[in-house]
Formats: sequence, structure tokens, C-alpha cells
Amino acid sequence: MKLSTLALAAVMFGLLGFVGWGLWDGWRRIDVEIPLFGWIAIAAGVGLSVLLGAGLMALSFYSARSGHDDRVRRLDE
Repeated sequence: MKLSTLALAAVMFGLLGFVGWGLWDGWRRIDVEIPLFGWIAIAAGVGLSVLLGAGLMALSFYSARSGHDDRVRRLDE
């Protein structure tokens, strides 16, 4: 059975919402207070991780489109 793209997206967003609700509920139950410095550290870590991932993906696409990968293949032959 083949799912359409819209049905697959609906299932994925549903799972994302369920996981988000579970995380929020669990966080609310343990009653943890994080100081401002902690939130800044978390935001910086998430931001730098996203930037690093985006930069590495950009370098991967650049390498594939510029022909650098083809030169490596020719050396292997």
C-alpha cells in the first residue's frame, strides 16, 4: 500500500506533536527551574549545532556539484 505525500506528512506531524506533548508534560511534572544562563547555553548549543550541520551539508553539495568528487573517482581507477 502506497501512502501519498500528504498522508505521510500528516502522520509525521502527528508523531512530532505527540512527542512534543510528551516532552512538555514530562518537563512540567519534574518542576525544574533553569536560570537565564542555562537557557542561553541551550540556545547557543542548538544554534551552533544547526549552523554546523547546515555548513557541512552546504560543503557536501558544493563538493558534489563542483566536480571534486569526480576527480577522486578518476584517481581510484
